[in-house]
Parts: sequence; structure tokens; C-alpha cells
Amino acid sequence: MACSELNSRPALRRGLFHRSIAASLLVGMAGMGFAGCSDDPTEIVAGMTTQINVGKDMQVVGVTVRLGGRFVFCQGYDVVNGTVTLPSTLGVVPQEDRDTVPAEPVTVEVVGFRGNVTTAEEFSLNCSINTYNAGEGDARVLRRRRMPYFAGEILYLPMPLKESCKDVSCAEDETCVGGLCESADIDNSSLEAYADELIFGNTSTCFSPERCIPLGATLPAVPVGDPTAADFDCTYRFPQDPNADPIPTSPGALNVDVIYQSFNTEILDLDDKEGFTFPDPNDPLTFRLAENLCISQIKQPDPRIIGIRSAPLCAAKRALQPICDDELKDIQDGGRSPVSNLTNLNSLCTVSLPLTPADSALYVLLDKSDSMREFFSPDALQFALSLSLRNPVAAKTQIAFDYLTSNQVGGDFCTEVPNPYLTPLVPFGEAEAVQPFIAAELANPSGGIDMADGDLDIEIGLQGAYGALATAMSSTGNFNRRAAVLVGNRNLRATCGGMDDLPTVAANALGSTDELYTYVAVLEPGQNTVDMTNPVADGSAIATAGGTSAFDGVNDPAEGALAVQKVLSDLGSCVYDLQSTDNGQTNFVDIFADITDPMDPIEAQLSYLDPVDFGRTDIPRDPNCSAANTDSANGWNLEGTVVRICGQPCEALRTTLNDTAAFYATQGQPGPEVPIRITVPCSLVGGLEEQVIKE
Repeated sequence: MACSELNSRPALRRGLFHRSIAASLLVGMAGMGFAGCSDDPTEIVAGMTTQINVGKDMQVVGVTVRLGGRFVFCQGYDVVNGTVTLPSTLGVVPQEDRDTVPAEPVTVEVVGFRGNVTTAEEFSLNCSINTYNAGEGDARVLRRRRMPYFAGEILYLPMPLKESCKDVSCAEDETCVGGLCESADIDNSSLEAYADELIFGNTSTCFSPERCIPLGATLPAVPVGDPTAADFDCTYRFPQDPNADPIPTSPGALNVDVIYQSFNTEILDLDDKEGFTFPDPNDPLTFRLAENLCISQIKQPDPRIIGIRSAPLCAAKRALQPICDDELKDIQDGGRSPVSNLTNLNSLCTVSLPLTPADSALYVLLDKSDSMREFFSPDALQFALSLSLRNPVAAKTQIAFDYLTSNQVGGDFCTEVPNPYLTPLVPFGEAEAVQPFIAAELANPSGGIDMADGDLDIEIGLQGAYGALATAMSSTGNFNRRAAVLVGNRNLRATCGGMDDLPTVAANALGSTDELYTYVAVLEPGQNTVDMTNPVADGSAIATAGGTSAFDGVNDPAEGALAVQKVLSDLGSCVYDLQSTDNGQTNFVDIFADITDPMDPIEAQLSYLDPVDFGRTDIPRDPNCSAANTDSANGWNLEGTVVRICGQPCEALRTTLNDTAAFYATQGQPGPEVPIRITVPCSLVGGLEEQVIKE
């Protein structure tokens, strides 16, 4: 076969992001020449695939090819109406005047531009991404591969464009794989011989999301082990009802997709670099994210993957198995992405780091008299409290713990000076730090369970808790809420003789300058309890006076089990401190000042993802939202250096937090984080992110 005959091979076909013909482009490349002539066809076929919703993130996409250090091909493609057409395959074929294989390697590169720094025409003429400082500002190399050229072979060079690499900068001889930089060199022996079914989704072997991972059949993946531990290896499992029969399935029959903080989605391949694997080949319901993804997208202060879905219906998608054409188009158009609850807002893009909740403080007062005996075990209060305190929603809440004792056992605390509850048994500390101490107390209470059910020291306990809470100061000066929670199952009327009743005590604390709230969780009475009072009614009166409502665990035991979690959800949501230094965030004040500028406000929402049903919620701004009218307003607003969510959106967020905690509790895990992010029209993201100062 002559070299000239090789140049006339039919051009490979079709577009990347939509079904578009790119034949003329590929024919034009046929004479660029990257290898010598041989008796067998010789070619490198670079195949570009992606699930990225390009229109949200890029204005121009460019493709370059280099022989050694010399650019021999450069073509830019404008994003028009949210779509862009790239060649699915780029064939590198021999040149007529070459009769030897060049020593220089071939480098294929795909670069995306997020801002208006260039046009497709300018890129094509310039033929150098270095002109635009790729890896800095708005230019990103999405994929780069370098390989030697072997005569007599037609090799398929995969060039998958991944969301995990969208914002990663790598050195000139590197490429991004699963969010981490690795050598751009690829070993030819790892490549497959080219075949249409490796790239085009119109064959019988294409992967069908509708059949294998339909949205209606996906469930949230549950971590195996402690996801906050340093040695967590991103192993997850498909959730199972502990009381149900095992799910019938077979080895390797599970698929996984992830949701990024941009709300873009991606179905993962069975791949140990940027997909997932099965750590136990005989357990198809347990999987592990690839190490690169685990390090770069999960084990970060601000994880980029915010949702993981799975379904055990089909064999896992292979890396060289294209998604069926029509279904791929739907993914690229956002068909699998969480849909906004507001009208026409799916084109919003997220801005930088999530908001950090304002500080809170909680003092837990727990009855440990004989009627509460059944709750002191690993399967009862210890289980519920341990999971609640490990929930990320508690991260900004300082927690203290002490027991309410029967004054027939511990003496009459009403007469003690100073009030003994001013110094709690477990002093105020971060939830993660105090959790093991509280868990140890619940497993083995100090001094054992009180062997009597006399009157509790409730009034002196609350007064001491209020005093301790009043001195618990925020590091920033911005507090969400300081509160006491009373947990018991019997007489909730006991006061020190001649003093105020307990609702009045709670009302006075709420009306003080410190604005201290009171919660009450009423649990089931013990079997031996002899108590003529109505603890549910009494607890409700105290909680209502204290600005909250009681948790009735008598008529609904689940309500009692989740009481502390629901209190922590109140304290860890709806109020966000812009001066916090968590996660490298230093100051969002300027961003919100621009967004809420009365002369030129930006249409911005606060957005979050439900970790269980994967619903997306966007909260609009309501200028009337403030501390004075949290119930009547509906939306978010900037109030000094605090971002506040008011009304129904706040209640909906707290419901999401509590429902998430309840679901994960059935799997023996604390609920995951539900980060709140700013979302704005995509065209404004770059300008706003420049204002965010990161460590």
C-alpha cells in the first residue's frame, strides 16, 4: 500500500457533544503527517468523550496536536447556545514524504477556556495555548496525552474529558487524571486497536444509563467506616434495609454515578484511576472510588463530589464502553443533574467554597435516675447521641453535658453555692472532641444509675446551664443560637421551693439579653416509674416558653431518638458567618455586598443538594429576611456579616438535615454534610471568584 493511498482513508466521523458531522475537519488533517509509511495502515486515533455540561463552564474548547515541540494542528471550537461540536475522533495518519517513523512523540491536547479570553478563530490562528496561560485564570488543559508513534498499528488513544479535571492545573508534561496530575506519557502496550465500538454509542455494546442506572432506582451510597478518619479509603456500599432480605445480584453488577458541587453528574467507569473498583469481587454491593478521585474529590476540606448514587442492575460500565448516543446527549444537556426547584435557574453555576454556619452552643441535661435505665446502653441513647454528635451539622456547635440527678440521691442542689451546673461534667468543646466522653458516660454513667426517682434538680440544672451558656463566647462574635436541652421521661415540674415554675424560668432565659433557648425531649416512661404528672404536656410548656417545641418520644419513640439531632440541625443551619476562617474561606462580605447591592443587585441563590433523594434546592433572596422576622420572610438575606435564611426555606433545609440523619442512622452512619453554596448566572462566576481569598 502506497503512502498516498493511506492519505485517502475515509475520515472518521461525528461530533463530541452533539451528533454533528466533522468529516471535513478530519479529512483536512489527513495530510499533517506524524509517522512513516509502511505496508500496514498506521494511525493514532484520539477519541474524545465527555459527560460534562460544557455550556455552563466554557466559552471555547480547543484541540492541538504536536510532533515533538512543534504544533502541527490547532483548532478552536466556540460554545454556541450551550453546546460545542468537537471531533469524536482525530486520526493522525502518515505523510507522503515521510518514509521513517519520527523519533519525536505525538502529543494530543484538549484545552477549555472559561472566560472570554479568546475566540475559536483566534485560537486556531495562534495554535498555542501557552499564549493564554493554560492552567491559570480561565484556561484549563482538560486532557493531554503523549506517546511514541508505531508504524503498522492503528491504536485508539482515549481522551476522556472529566469533570474532576475541569479546574486542575498541571505542568506542561503532565495531564490530569481523576483530579490529580500525572505524566502525560502513555504506554502503547496499554492501548487497544481502534474499533468503532470503543468510541461511538450506536452499537449494540453501548452503555445504557436508562437500563443500568436509572434515576428512579439509584440510592445514596453509604460510607464503609468513618468518612472523617484519615485512613478512610472511599469505600462505599449500596444501602440495604437491615431487616430485609439481601438484594439479589451478581459479582460486578453495580454502577455508580457522582454529583459534583457544580451539580454536573458523571457515570463512573470500572477503572482504578478515575472511576471505581470492587474491593471484594464477590461483593457487588460494595465499591471503592479510585484513589485519585478519593484524594482529589472527597478527602478535601471542601469535597468536590457532593453526592454518590448507585444501582445494582447491570454489569459495571467499562472505560472503553461509550454511552448510547441519545442518552449521552441527555446527560450533556443536564438530564441527570439535580433540577432546580425554581423556574429557569438550571443554568446557575456555583461560586467557590460553601458557607460556614455561625457558632452555636448547646448544654445537654440528661436525667440518669432509675426510670431512665433502659436508655443507658449502646443500642439506645449512646447510639443516637454518638451519631448526632458526629454529624457535620454539629461542627460549629460547642457542646457541654451533665446529668440531672434525683435530689434524694445527690443531695439538694438548690441550696448549693455556686450552682454546680455552672461547671458541667463534660465541659464545652467541639462536638467531635466531646463525643467520645459523652458516649463513655452513656455506656457507664459516673456513679452508676441513680437508684431512686425522687424530684429532679431541673430548675437549678437549667439555671446553671443558662449561666454557662451565657459565658460561652463565639470566636467571631456571630452566634446562631445558644440553647439548653432537657432530656427525661418523668416529672418535669420540679422546682426549688418558692421559686418560678419551669416555663417561667425558660421564658426569662429567652427574654434575656443572651437570648437563651430551651428544648425538651420527653422519652418513654420507665416500666417502674410511678409519676402522676404528664411529662409531655409539661415538657411542651417549657419548650414553648423557651422558644422551641418539645420532642414527644412517648407517642413516637423515633422522635425521641432524633431529638438531639434535630436540635443540632437548628443550631447548625440557616445562619452563616461570613467572617469564619474554616476551609480556607476568609471573607465573603465583599461578594455578598456586590450581590445585594441595592443599585445593581445580582440574581443569586443559595443552593444545596439533598444527600438522600438528590433533589436540588435553590433559595431566592428576600430583602425582608432578618433576625426580627425569621418566620414571615421567605428566602435569604445579608445582615451585617451574617447570611440568614428565613421562613419556609429554613424549615425545608432543617427537614432535609433531619431526614438525611434518619436515613443514615439506619445504616449505622452519621448524616453527611449538606453544604450551602452561592449560585449565580454562569457568566458572573469568574468575576465573583476573584474576590474570594483562599489560604
